[in-house]
Amino acid sequence: MIYVHPIVGVLAVVFMYAAALHGFKARRRPPVGPRSRRLHRFTAPAALVAVVFSAAWGSTSIVLFRPKLELADSDHFGVGWLAALLAVLAALTRPRAGRPPWMKAVHPWLGLAALAAATLEAGLGLDMLP
Repeated sequence: MIYVHPIVGVLAVVFMYAAALHGFKARRRPPVGPRSRRLHRFTAPAALVAVVFSAAWGSTSIVLFRPKLELADSDHFGVGWLAALLAVLAALTRPRAGRPPWMKAVHPWLGLAALAAATLEAGLGLDMLP
């Protein structure tokens, strides 16, 4: 059970990179744009679920399985929850009909910030592996 967090964390980063790639390619003209939009709509929710679950399970696993470590004692903890928060904000600002235009402008930047935070978090977590 202690390895669930690192495995889900790696999956979250992989899904976030895939969602970012498809989101970037979605701005292109057909045939690439529409196909990439569909793939972005599939990978982005999977990335969101994975990053939020990874943050929650990481906090839980510290309490349950690694009593020698203090919760919120490392940068890995703070950056992980920052990545989860940014991913949630990116999901809340996704462009849809009837939404203000600023959401379409801010959505990719929030997603990119979440990806950067998740990548940093993965690097910070390497020395914490059991």
